Parts: sequence; C-alpha cells; structure tokens
Amino acid sequence: MLRVFFGQHKCASQWATLVIERICNEIGWRSLTAYGVLIREHGGLRALLQHEKPDFLIIPESNAELIKEIDQPFRGLHIIRDPRDIIVSGYFSHKKPHPLSPKGVTVEHREKLQTLPEEGGIDLEIATLGRIPLSNLYHWDYENPWILETEFKRITNAPFEEFSRILEFMEMIGEKNDSLFAAQCFYNRAVKKAGVKAMQIRSEKYARHQLRKSLDELSFANLKKGGLKRLGQKTDHYRKGKSGDWQDHLSLRQEEEITRIFPGIFEKLGYGSSSSKK
Repeated sequence: MLRVFFGQHKCASQWATLVIERICNEIGWRSLTAYGVLIREHGGLRALLQHEKPDFLIIPESNAELIKEIDQPFRGLHIIRDPRDIIVSGYFSHKKPHPLSPKGVTVEHREKLQTLPEEGGIDLEIATLGRIPLSNLYHWDYENPWILETEFKRITNAPFEEFSRILEFMEMIGEKNDSLFAAQCFYNRAVKKAGVKAMQIRSEKYARHQLRKSLDELSFANLKKGGLKRLGQKTDHYRKGKSGDWQDHLSLRQEEEITRIFPGIFEKLGYGSSSSKK
C-alpha cells in the first residue's frame, strides 16, 4: 500500500519531508519527492507513480486534484496551518532565505519584497505567492477517510506524539528490539550513503524509540542552528516554527483581504473568523 504526504507551502512541509525521508531510509523504503516540475515531466501524477513505484510519495505542494490521480490504495497525511501564519511566514521566507525558482520566488519578486516596508511586503504576499497554499487549503477535501489531517501547531508542539499517531494511521509503527533495530537503521543509513541502496534491509514497521531519536536529531532547534548540513540544509529556512506569529505582523485590514479572496477560510480550517488581534 502506498503512503503519501500531501504537503502545503509554509505548513512544515520541508521539515516533515526530512522526517519521512529519514524513516524511509532507516526501514529500507523508497521515498519519492514529487514537485510540480517532476509531475509535469511525467505527464501527470498517475504516470509518475506507475514509472517510479515509490513506497512513500511526498508531494510538497499538493492540491485536491492530485488526489484523483492516485489510482491505488493509499494512506495519506495532510498538514494545515492558520492562513495568517502562512502569509507572514511566506513573507519573511520569500524575502531572504527561500530558494529562488522561475515559477516561485524570482529575483524580481525578492527584490521587490526587500524594497517594500513590511506592510507593503505582506500585501504583496497576499496578492501573489501567498494565494497558492491558501487556495490549496481552501479547496481541499477534508472528508477523505484515507488522509489523516493534522495541524502545524500540533505536529510542531508535540512531534513525537503526533508522528506516533501518524505512523499508527499509516500502519507503519510496531514494537522492535531497541538495540537490533537501531543497528539496522544505522546500517541502512550507511549503505545508502555509500550508494548501495540495494543492500538495505527492509522492514515494514518503524519503532517508537527510533522515532523519538530521529525527531530529536531533526528538531527545529537543531535545524535552526545549522547542525544538519549533511542533510543539505544550506540556509536558515526555519525562522521560528511557531504558531500565532501573525499577531505581531498582520493588520486587521490584511485579515479582511484574505477573507475577501477566500470567504470563510478561517472557519473552514478551524481558526474562527477574522478578527482583531488577541
């Protein structure tokens, strides 16, 4: 059975991807990260799945239409976040550390953000790049029984408890001999690093003790300190990793603009209605 992570921009998708890749590596599973360009190169998600046959599919920027292209049994994970935090996080990220791309954060967009005052920059974020993840969340199917919904605040505040719940839903967690399984995970990481993935030992279940160890190593604090450059993390892409930051940056006018574009979005996602700051 296929497992899928349906990510959304600025909803802890990069961090969750690191955790999922680590788990898959340690149990000898094949994970595949499918950005839009890769999906388009294969002529669609269905064709990509048929060609690559991953154990765990990661879609960092997903939408409801992509679910329809999965024509096999799967269990999925989807993370939501307060739209106001998405906008503020996107503004600060796109202004400096986020990688540049022709169809994402362009040089011109970054330069414009850097010349505008904060209020004007956030206005620009709402009018342009910030609309994409908000639109994906607004039109998402929250009733799919095969997709576990969680929240940025929940998964970042209590990562071990929440990832335990996620792995249980995905039927990927089980009891293991701590020492033997830890040795197997170390071996699998080593052979993959050496470029001989075919020698990995496959396991169908992950262990809670190993999950705790992985989450400790991949904590936001470690990522922010830059202590995991071996994972390819070259910039400080983890500014704060906290919920409610919007209250220090977003105006009521800007909240109202979000609801004008996406009527009822706060209620739909469970964040109440747009209102003055707490």
